[in-house]
Amino acid sequence: MFRSILPFLANGKKKLENLARIYSVEEGKTITFLDLMRRGIQEKYQLKDVNDHEE
Repeated sequence: MFRSILPFLANGKKKLENLARIYSVEEGKTITFLDLMRRGIQEKYQLKDVNDHEE
């Protein structure tokens, strides 16, 4: 079963990497596919960024 999922995961990762390149250019800083995944999870579950410090 895992072998049948691998091509899907690899394709999804490649798409996220391409999106990350686009976001990197638009934002003027390096964005990784993991950053995009983190942002998506934060938005979906309305989580705060651990790097945001409220004073």
